[in-house]
Amino acid sequence: MTSEINTNWEDIPHTNPNATVKSHRRAVDTLAIRVKSASIRNAEVSDVFELADIPQPFSLFNGVLRVEVKCLWYDRKPPSSWTHLQLLDSWELIRNYSGEVADNIS
Repeated sequence: MTSEINTNWEDIPHTNPNATVKSHRRAVDTLAIRVKSASIRNAEVSDVFELADIPQPFSLFNGVLRVEVKCLWYDRKPPSSWTHLQLLDSWELIRNYSGEVADNIS
């Protein structure tokens, strides 16, 4: 992830059921989550994600559990938070994770 994160959402799709994880980055000693199936903007993804560094990254939205993760959508970060994944299937928290994490979905 670059140091200059773009939060301008003009000219990018706000949903895309065909979007997939397009890039990864190396994370070191972080709290991560491995998801078997999650939904982001109508796309279904399965990968390892770094959790957002906030006090409570998990929340319920419309009755569905979701988690905030440090991942971009079409190389963009939402203006006021990180990306929220809806957890559809099994998931596992991984403490002190070092390895590849999803970095961009498009």
